[in-house]
Amino acid sequence: MNTKSTIYWLFLFSVLYFLGMLLPLMENDSAQFAAMASRMVVENDFIHLYKGSLPYLDKPHLHFWLAAISMKLFGIHSFAYRLPGVLLLFTGAYFVFKTSKLLYDEKVACLSGTVFIASQTIILAGFDLRTDAVLTGFVAWSIYYLARYIYEEKFPHLLWGALIAGLAFSTKGLIAIVVIGGVVLALLNANNKWRLLFRFSTLWALIVFLLALIPVLYAYYIQFDLHPELSVRGIGNRSGIKFLFWEQSFERLSGEGHGSTGNDPFFFFHTLLWAFMPFTLVGIFGLLKAFKLNSSQVVLRSLSLVLFLLLTLMSFAQFKLPHYLNVLLPLITLVFAPAISLLSKQKIGKLLAITTFSIYAIASVLICIPFYLYALPVIFIILAVLAWVFYRRSTSMITWLFSGVLIFNFLAFSVFYPKLLKYQSDITFSKMLDLHEVQLVNATNKHTWNLDFFLQRHVDEVIIDELVNSHRVYVLVDLDAYQKLKTLRPDALEYAAASHYRITKLSLRFLSPEFRSSTLEVRRVLWLP
Repeated sequence: MNTKSTIYWLFLFSVLYFLGMLLPLMENDSAQFAAMASRMVVENDFIHLYKGSLPYLDKPHLHFWLAAISMKLFGIHSFAYRLPGVLLLFTGAYFVFKTSKLLYDEKVACLSGTVFIASQTIILAGFDLRTDAVLTGFVAWSIYYLARYIYEEKFPHLLWGALIAGLAFSTKGLIAIVVIGGVVLALLNANNKWRLLFRFSTLWALIVFLLALIPVLYAYYIQFDLHPELSVRGIGNRSGIKFLFWEQSFERLSGEGHGSTGNDPFFFFHTLLWAFMPFTLVGIFGLLKAFKLNSSQVVLRSLSLVLFLLLTLMSFAQFKLPHYLNVLLPLITLVFAPAISLLSKQKIGKLLAITTFSIYAIASVLICIPFYLYALPVIFIILAVLAWVFYRRSTSMITWLFSGVLIFNFLAFSVFYPKLLKYQSDITFSKMLDLHEVQLVNATNKHTWNLDFFLQRHVDEVIIDELVNSHRVYVLVDLDAYQKLKTLRPDALEYAAASHYRITKLSLRFLSPEFRSSTLEVRRVLWLP
């Protein structure tokens, strides 16, 4: 790829990300984090973090601060919440480009930045935005400056790398340093520059890193260390500072406090297969080919070994989710971009790219079935004609890959998700009701993050028995709460109703128009006169 084609593709992907930023927020994490950040703005309190009515001790503050600043400037809505994270993803793409140029050459560098921003998991990270988007951007940024320090041995680069590593740590904790440190060790080994670790300048880098943590440490100290009476996940006397440096990462490794999601030692290896689409097939084949070449760079081999070790380490954690892989995407791109470039002019590369395009074409048709069954023939014909034109014009491997992922995600953000998000009843109620000036309480025993975000306040949780003598209040109920409340208060009036489904856990029955109604829960807002 050259600079002109890189700018062209980045423009198309920026339009795609912009489209995703306009959509409502998905529950749980995105809507929860947005509600937490908006609470900072509304209450003008940037020190304390709350998850609903409870003190929050999990992710550090930086993601929430950036989102809150954005909402302070541009208003409290989903676009403003997503803006800092998406900007940092594109910043990450830029620094992946810069790092690749440092490690490899201009051609690989132009490809690598676009590969990063076009990866399926990064596109989803810009839409279903969590702390990982901000984390990944800072990790890529820090890796560049520390790599440049290793190659050029200029002191300012080391300090910049340490400062930004501190910001990454302030976003999600120790995992940032594990990934950044792994890349640094790989590059020190590849360049035989272990002596850099033992310079006096390393101490200065450590000091700068710790200085970058002061805002988060201060906030944790104020909220938790000064208040040992607070209980988090059933444990009292919690030190926020100790949690950040030690307990957070090891709680997830052991599953303590979060529960276990399974002990699959290959979890992130098979997650990578879809997360790095559309580059998985060409990347794996290209990497195997690169390893067979005698000229294969020692840098590539060192980075590949570190990537394998990190994937293995993360897979052994007792609590893991697919988006935890995102922090590795800068490293994954640095490993696979030269391999993808190696196949770009070869027949096997184009064959794999056409296969990948076909997979995305099938997926594009499938996501229209649940809500736009009548449009399938049109979409199929358009995709078939496009594939025929590409084939006749001997379109490059890169165009096949980027076109497939763009088409699929444009359809996802314009067709699939807008319909899917309507089954989050909180979003439906926020559009149906004008509840800013009235009292609304939640009797579902479930979170209401999108309503919290829309109302710019936490919807108080209550139990049904507390409502026996309540008057002039709206109550959010599910089926169980509805039946109990109607028994206790026959005068309760139905004000609004909406279908609800946990859309982050899709099932075939829900996606089937014929069986969908059997999977839906009805939630209601009742008025107690």
